[in-house]
Order: sequence, then structure tokens, then C-alpha cells
Amino acid sequence: MPSVSPSKLLTLLLLVTLTTGTTFGQATEGKPKKPVAQPTNTEQSIEALFGPNEEEAKDPATEKVDPTNGEPVMFISDTDNGRVVIMQGIKGYGYTSVGLPGYGFGRFLRPAQVWVDYQRRLYVADSGNNRVVRMDQSSDGGWAEMEGFSSPMGVAADKNGIYIADTKANRVVLIDELQTGRDFKEVLTHSQMTRPGSLWLDGDGALYICAGEDPPGGKLFKTWMDNGRRRWKVFDGEGLQGSQFLPSMLVTAGREMLFVDGSGQRLVEMRDMEGQRLREFPFRRIREWRLSRPQGMAVDETGKRFFIADSGNDRILEVDGSGKVLGEFFGHSQDPTSVLRNPTSIFIYSPAPAPEPEEDEEDGKGKKKKKK
Repeated sequence: MPSVSPSKLLTLLLLVTLTTGTTFGQATEGKPKKPVAQPTNTEQSIEALFGPNEEEAKDPATEKVDPTNGEPVMFISDTDNGRVVIMQGIKGYGYTSVGLPGYGFGRFLRPAQVWVDYQRRLYVADSGNNRVVRMDQSSDGGWAEMEGFSSPMGVAADKNGIYIADTKANRVVLIDELQTGRDFKEVLTHSQMTRPGSLWLDGDGALYICAGEDPPGGKLFKTWMDNGRRRWKVFDGEGLQGSQFLPSMLVTAGREMLFVDGSGQRLVEMRDMEGQRLREFPFRRIREWRLSRPQGMAVDETGKRFFIADSGNDRILEVDGSGKVLGEFFGHSQDPTSVLRNPTSIFIYSPAPAPEPEEDEEDGKGKKKKKK
């Protein structure tokens, strides 16, 4: 199965709307009908990853069927392999990867959180190289980076900028552009926050931070701006069974919050930061589905399907809202190079707010121009 360079990955990102109109995070219900042949070049990678041309798929005369059947596109931080895996659905359709272990262009060392923003730009918290990387068609050579962090484990972006968990510095910073030497727009610290890790942004722009280390344990933080002042709420695991609590990743789905607890080896749902309506998903009672150090999770756009980076078991699990396990992915059996090693982050979709579209205005001569 192919490993593509950053420039070829950018071809995938750029051409996705040209091939099917699919956007990252788009998801529809349905199951794959059959595996697809593994792509041998970039053009085949595009079709395998995103399905056939939309018009062809709708034309009965072509007799073509999208084998992925609308499964969500996943970006996975395959940490111990030093790469980012891109595939569609839990069966791994169109599997491809970018990156090799090491330092420099196209290389990652213990990559942590991955994120795709509203402009379809891919961010990687490259913790072992103390930097954050962005890959997109507008950057020089398709690659931009910002160095000088201390083992950054988290990254997330919305209309306000890019949030980076500067983990060993015990802070989260906000920047408007990924460039070494760039000034921070804001530095977020809290007296109870140590070792911030994975980040999440909800539809209102509130930032969620998973923080802590084991021992002594961790906390969840929610922070937002209210009339020019930064507000905070903290959840320390009160109400959960057991004494171990180390949240690894949180997502929001409608009115609910779901997070994986890497220390308690579980998936938990709750209504708010006060811990109302706590519910632990029951699937871990089945030996086959017990989690081991889960580090990442993602939700699709429907808010009904969840994906867990079960790091200690080197796999991705798909779970529905009732707690039923729908599938797992370790790698493709016919290709040992595809096997995951300590996957720690998944990205599919985020409701993080994007900038409002610019409106046209007349320039006094009856011509339309963009408002500044």
C-alpha cells in the first residue's frame, strides 16, 4: 500500500472536491459493499479514497458503484510509525499514508494530535520534533511549520486561529499563523492545568483541553471568551467509578460530551462540565473490546458514530451511540506495512466555527467587490 509524499497528499486534498465534491468530515450512513483494489498511483488513490466521480456514480449507464458507500474519511496519527494514515471507513478503504520517522520535511517523530480545519489544511502536532506542521496547497512546498514548542501534544483550529498545546510548558497558545517566530495572540494557563494534551473546539468556539499525567491523574478544562474575559470550567472525574482518571480526548456530539479515559480504560459520556448524566459505555465488559490506553477519538458529522484510537491494542474501533462495537482496524492483513503502531489521534469532523463568508458590495460604479 502506498506511502505518499506531502506534495502528493496535497494533490489529494486539493482534488477531493473535483472528484466527488466530498468534504472532509462529510459522512452518510451505510456500510461498504466490498473492498477496493489497493491504489498504485496518486490518481487511483484519489478514486479509492473518495469514490468515483459523482456524476458517474449517479449515472446508471456507467454501472459503477461507490464501494466506500459514503464512509467518513479518517486522519490517523500512527505515532510509533512516524506517519499520518488517511483512509475511508473502518475497513480502511483507499488506505494511504504520509511521512516517515525522523526530522525534516515529510518526517515526524512521535506525531500526536491531527486536525483538519475549515480550509482543508492538515495540522500535525509533531511532539518529538517540538513543532507543529501544516500541509496544504498554499504553503511553500505544501509544508509549513512552527518550532520552539516543548513536546506539543495537541492542535486545533477555527476562525480565531490555531490553538497549540505546548505540553511540557503547561500552557496552550493561540496563534494566527503557523510560522516560527510568530507572536502569540494569547497564552492560556490555569492553576490546575498541567501537561495539556489533546484539544477540541465546539460549535460555539469553546475550547476543551485534556490535561494531566498518570500519576497523579488528570482533568478536563473548558474555556471560552465572555464579554472580553476568559472563563473556565474544570471537571476532575468526580462521579466516575474508580480512583484513576486521565482524559485523553474529548468530542462534542449535540448536547453531549464524550471522552476517552486513558487511565480508566473507558469511554464516558456526560451532559456538561459538572458531570451531569455520566454514563460509561458498557462494551469494555466484553473481553474482545476492552480498551488499553485509549488516546484519541473522533465523531462523524451525524454525531452517532464514534471512533476510538485504542492505542495499547494498536487499533481503531468504531462504536455507535448505544455502545455497540461496529468494527475494528489494525491494518490490512495482506500488507504488513499498513499495521498501526500506537495510534494516538483520529480526526473526522469538527463543528469548530469558520469565518463568515464575505459579502459583496457595490464600488459606486455598479460593480461588485468583496467587503474587507
